[in-house]
Amino acid sequence: LANIFLLLWDYQKFMPLIGGGGAETHSGAEAVSAKLLWTYLGLLLFLLTIICTTIFGRNPLIWFAGCVLLGLGGLIMYFTKSK
Repeated sequence: LANIFLLLWDYQKFMPLIGGGGAETHSGAEAVSAKLLWTYLGLLLFLLTIICTTIFGRNPLIWFAGCVLLGLGGLIMYFTKSK
């Protein structure tokens, strides 16, 4: 259900794929998603998932805590380096 809401939220970006005109969206260098930090954070999240699964089994609480810490760390790094 959450994925459907996210797709509806960004429907303008998907309109050219469907065949509709849609509004053109440009992400310039000032866009948050253009930062290389988020790429490295995604790789760390992937590694955290593999490590937590192999060491702790499928314990969702440990994985969730790791994801929250990674996300907060990423936000802190983003806001301190963007100033």
